[in-house]
Amino acid sequence: MIDDMAVDLWTADFSTVQGTALYAAIADFVRADLPQRDRTPEGYTIDFKEKWSEKSLRVIAGFSNTFGGILVVGVSEENGRAKDIVGEMFASEIKTRLAGSISANITPTPDFDAAECQLPTAPDRRLCVIRVRPANRIHFLTRRGDSPIYIRNEDQAIPAPAAELQNLIRRERDVDPLAATQALADFIFPNLLPITKSASSAAGGTAGPVRTAADAFKIAIIPERVSRFPLDRSIEKTFRNIVFNTFPTFSFAGDYSTWNSSEVPVRRGDFYRIDYRHIERDIERKWLFTRAGAVGYASLLPLPMSAERSIWSLPDLAIELVASIRAAHEFLAHLGYLGTVQLRASMNPGSSDLYMERGTLPILRYNSVPAEPWPAAMLAIPNKRENRWVTFGMSLSFHTRTEGLSLAAADLLNDVLRELEYGAELLQLERYMTQLTKALSHP
Repeated sequence: MIDDMAVDLWTADFSTVQGTALYAAIADFVRADLPQRDRTPEGYTIDFKEKWSEKSLRVIAGFSNTFGGILVVGVSEENGRAKDIVGEMFASEIKTRLAGSISANITPTPDFDAAECQLPTAPDRRLCVIRVRPANRIHFLTRRGDSPIYIRNEDQAIPAPAAELQNLIRRERDVDPLAATQALADFIFPNLLPITKSASSAAGGTAGPVRTAADAFKIAIIPERVSRFPLDRSIEKTFRNIVFNTFPTFSFAGDYSTWNSSEVPVRRGDFYRIDYRHIERDIERKWLFTRAGAVGYASLLPLPMSAERSIWSLPDLAIELVASIRAAHEFLAHLGYLGTVQLRASMNPGSSDLYMERGTLPILRYNSVPAEPWPAAMLAIPNKRENRWVTFGMSLSFHTRTEGLSLAAADLLNDVLRELEYGAELLQLERYMTQLTKALSHP
């Protein structure tokens, strides 16, 4: 019933496998052409669930803490073996809903891939394959009433006994899961995301040919799992579409639709970058993705108003932070990565002033975004601090990137402000970021 070219669920690229090919791969995986007694048994790395439930979450957590594995949702089980391919009744996509459930109930988010398809004979029923990789971190189930730590024991997910828990703690203690992402960000910022400024315009004159390094905001969003993603024209086109659909129209305190701009693609063996510049205002922005799955963004932070003064905008920074996270999330989801990412960012306002106007902190570049001005009263303003580099970051699960983005962004901005010695009201930050995030969702 299944030909020799069926997809291998253990190694398949889930971002490209779908429809009849995925259904054929599932049928081959469960050995649907054999009598039930000879079909694939559950074990340390395989499980079947007819429907998604809290028990499914225990399986995912157990796989993560032990050897990894594959869970197929929509396949019934009998006597420890796959029985029938029945699908689960879902009117719309199932993969994203299950990813959200995993992210909301297991911390840190497991390293997993997911793919789904419809039953050929019942389009309202769907199958979902979740492939979990083992990790050196302990994954906790946070649902009330459940044991916090599960492991896989033959064909069951069980609470970790004391001896196994000691092994998990020892394994996690001996590794640094964040070292690789930090090292990659440290390489990307100076080498792949340089932001420059014309030496003439920096002094208040017309932009000239001589350019110098400029104070900038830079961010990298990096999957915790080290992978190798494809680079080709199709991926480049998808990346560009996501970027320009996610970031708001670039404006600068008025209608400057007549500005000249340049957009230059930069292709190398391990990365693709979009270099974008407004000519008259000499404002650079760059977007990047690498084979390792890192998504980066950089922009000029202080804007020169005269030879004596430059300014930077807190709401502009907030907009670019949210847009960067959203663009990275959508692009990585397109590539099939739904797990935890590490956000690393740096910024330097240089000798510029925080932009204030009539008791507010208004948007400067993105005046097309329908958000109310940020009240300056929420900040305690310090004396000017010159050339103060600020670095910040956090882990972002699938759930955080989708449901908890505004609160996560508020926490990050609070860290930035405190490093610059501003005193911020976190509740006001959270309220504003909730408003701003909604505004960016509905341009």
